Amino acid sequence: MAAEVHDDHVRLWAGDTSAGEPVFEMVPAEHLGGARYRLLGTPGLALGCAARDVVSVAPDGRLEVDERGGNVAAVAYLQPEARSSAALDTLRTSMEPLGALVESPPDLHFLVVTVPVTATFNAIEGALTTWSESTPGSSWYFANVFDADDKPLNWW
Repeated sequence: MAAEVHDDHVRLWAGDTSAGEPVFEMVPAEHLGGARYRLLGTPGLALGCAARDVVSVAPDGRLEVDERGGNVAAVAYLQPEARSSAALDTLRTSMEPLGALVESPPDLHFLVVTVPVTATFNAIEGALTTWSESTPGSSWYFANVFDADDKPLNWW
């Protein structure tokens, strides 16, 4: 059985709820044949990958990265009282010099940052940290840089 695909999106496993039920995220993707997909967007919930990565997706939605597309993924969170278009705009402005794309669902529950690795980790981390320090109620983390044990993936 192949991975579940809907209207040029692939369903990726993002984790399990506290009750053990799987959580999935639909991500825009180009089907390359078989179980392989090129991600056209960076997930906000399914960790370990970013836009332009080529992944193999199992029927249960779990993925394995076959080829890195050269993008660093970061996810930023805003506490409910901090969710505003101003916080999103400030992050977009701070990431723009790095060639980053910043996206968010309409409720601003989380913000997804896709930035070329050529921008350098120091610059990426610096911009995100500066934004977070000036935006009360915010936090962020790299989504495709460390494994589950917080060890660098070293794909760059």
